[in-house]
Amino acid sequence: MPARTDVAAAAPLWVRQQVDAPQRRARILHSGSHAVYVAVTDGTARRCVGLLSARSTFVPCGMRTTGPDLSALLAGDEVPPPGAEVSIGGGTLEIGSTSIRIGRTVDAAAPSLDASAAGAMADLLRSVLAGREAAVRTELSSTSLALLQGGDPAAVALLLGRGSGLTPVGDDVLSGWLAVTGAARPGPCSVALEVTATAERATTLLSATLLDRACAGDVLPEFRRLLMHLRGHRGEDAPGRLDTSVERVLSIGHTSGTGMLLGCLIALDHLKQTPPTARNR
Repeated sequence: MPARTDVAAAAPLWVRQQVDAPQRRARILHSGSHAVYVAVTDGTARRCVGLLSARSTFVPCGMRTTGPDLSALLAGDEVPPPGAEVSIGGGTLEIGSTSIRIGRTVDAAAPSLDASAAGAMADLLRSVLAGREAAVRTELSSTSLALLQGGDPAAVALLLGRGSGLTPVGDDVLSGWLAVTGAARPGPCSVALEVTATAERATTLLSATLLDRACAGDVLPEFRRLLMHLRGHRGEDAPGRLDTSVERVLSIGHTSGTGMLLGCLIALDHLKQTPPTARNR
């Protein structure tokens, strides 16, 4: 029997909670040289946890390792295919003869935003984007985006699972919107409640998990940095700092980063035009 290999990873608090929960069997949903996603149960909901290489996007449901390739990381084992059984819980994710534990907890929470500054932040982001979100808009109906700008939960059914990408771009738009509105006005809103009620059966499990994390305020590090630069938008060098952050978000996936930026922009426009008392109507 081969000796076990221990690997340390960094992960947000929610992922640590999944790994520290009682040990249970789980199955792999997706596998590749840079990411393996495992289906888990979080209370009564199905969610997924990712094992990520250093080259993979650090999603807020992932455990990120320092290795450039998972096949080298897994103690010489081949990356298991979708459907393969693994073990998670009791402090580790067990894949073959490799035990992955969380060595460092990272902060994935979106920074708080001042809703009264939403107009200025929207203007600055729109000037830096310079229309580069237009291609994503063409994948989605104008009705869905107009409803989302108004905070209407009817937008959710028109966006979930729609568009291209491993995470459908409509889901990415919702993720950006949910994270930004929640950062500015904490607490449940009708759009978030509709996403929570319907995402698991309307889109992929990975997307449903990322939407769940967006509802909880967790975001990718590149998107978190973008929001921090938007929050500190005053100053002559603000456009330059924001431009760098925008470029990094745009580089995420085929359309994922662009979708999140569109969601961010729509959320800022929503906050600008909607009084706080109207948020939960």
